[in-house]
Amino acid sequence: MYKKNIAIIVFLSFIFSSFITPVFCSKAVADEVTTTSEETTEEEQITVEPPSLVFYQHPEGIYIEARNINIDNVVGFTLNGESIDEFCVGMGEVDQFILTTETENPDVFSLLLKFPEEILLNLSGKHTFGLKLADGTQIETPMDLNYDSSLFDGDKAGGPAAPKLVTPAYKATGVPQSNVKFSWNSAGATNYRIVISQNSSFSGFKDLNEKSSCDSSCFTTTTKLTSYNKNMDISGHTYYWKVRANNSQGAIWSDRSEFSTSGSPKVTPLASSYMSGSKIDFGVYINGGIHTGIDILTPNQNPSVYAIADGKVEYNTTSKNYPTNADKYWNAFVVINHGNFYAYYGHLNSSLAVGSKVTKGNPIGTIRNAYNLKTNALWLSNNHLHISITVGKLLNNSWGYQATQAGLSQFVNPKSYIGL
Repeated sequence: MYKKNIAIIVFLSFIFSSFITPVFCSKAVADEVTTTSEETTEEEQITVEPPSLVFYQHPEGIYIEARNINIDNVVGFTLNGESIDEFCVGMGEVDQFILTTETENPDVFSLLLKFPEEILLNLSGKHTFGLKLADGTQIETPMDLNYDSSLFDGDKAGGPAAPKLVTPAYKATGVPQSNVKFSWNSAGATNYRIVISQNSSFSGFKDLNEKSSCDSSCFTTTTKLTSYNKNMDISGHTYYWKVRANNSQGAIWSDRSEFSTSGSPKVTPLASSYMSGSKIDFGVYINGGIHTGIDILTPNQNPSVYAIADGKVEYNTTSKNYPTNADKYWNAFVVINHGNFYAYYGHLNSSLAVGSKVTKGNPIGTIRNAYNLKTNALWLSNNHLHISITVGKLLNNSWGYQATQAGLSQFVNPKSYIGL
C-alpha cells in the first residue's frame, strides 16, 4: 500500500485465574509500509501531565482508560501482577479483550475487558491492572470490583422487562430503505437504546452505557419511545438490530432480529472464490500504519476487478511512469465516484479514462503482479486487491494507510459495500 498514518484494533489473549480459556491470534501478512518523519523547527513549552489509569465497571466487563501514556510505548499488560500472555495484532474477532484508541491522541487509549456474566460475578473484589512500558517501568491501578446480578438482568432486580421486537418482522424481506420503522414492546423502562448493524456480530458497537457508540458499520441512539424511524443506506442488504431497556434498577437486551432491504445486493469486486479467501481487514495496525481498507488476496493470479456500483472515474494512476516496478505496483489505483461514496481500487492494470462512466458489475481492470518495495523483486504470492471507501469526501493520497485515528476516520469499513 501507499504509506501513512493510527487507530489500533488489538486483540489480546491470556489466562485469568481458571475462568478464561486462552484465545490466540496470528499476525497477518500485510502490505509493505514506508514511514516518514517530520522535524520540529520550533521549541514549544509543554506541560507534562503524569500518566494515569482509570477503570469503570459496566455490564460488559471492565473498561480502563489510559491517559498521558503513549500506546507505542506499551509492551505488555498485567493482572494482579501476572503478565498477560500475548500482545498482538489479529485479524479475527475476539469477544473478551479489545484495546483501541479513543481519539486522535496516541497518549489517550482505552482497554475493554469483556467477560461473560458468570465470570464477572466471580471477579468481584480487589484486583490490580497494570501496563508494562518499553523502558521497563510499570503503571498500575487498583480495582475494587462489585458485580452482582442486578447489573445484568433487569427482570431479576426490579428492572425493565426484556423488549420484544415487533417491526420490521424477524427475517422480513423487501423492506423499503426509506424511513424504516423499528418498534418494540416493553414494560418498566425509562428509556431504550437501539442498535442497528450491518453485520450479525455488531462488531462496530462499543457498549459503554452512556458512552456507547458505533463505527460506520452500525447506528445507535437512545429514545424514550418504543419506536424509532431510520433510513437504511444499503439496498438488498441484511441488517441486524436489538434494543436495550433501561431504568434505575437495571438494564436488559432484547433478542437479536434481522431483516433485508429491497433492491439488488451489492456486487462483489472479485469473483466469489476470491471473496471467500484470505483477507487483511480494515483498521488493522500493521507495519507501522493503520489499514484504511480491505485487502482481498489473489495469490499468483491476475483476476478481473468489477465496479461495485455505477459511477464515474475520478483518478487513474495505473499508467503513470514511476521509477521502479515496485513503485508502479504500490502507487497504482483507480478512484471511482459511485454517487454517495468513493471507492479506491488498488493495485490494478486499468485503461479507464478519467471522467469515463462505469456500470455496476462491469470489469474496470485486472490485478497487477505484486513487487517487494524494498527489493523491487516479484512477489506474486502477495497479489491482491486493496479497496477503501470514503463517504462524501474525495482523497487523492494516503489511500492505503493512515497513522492516526483522525486519519482513519476519513474512511469507512468497506465490508458492507462489497458484499462481505
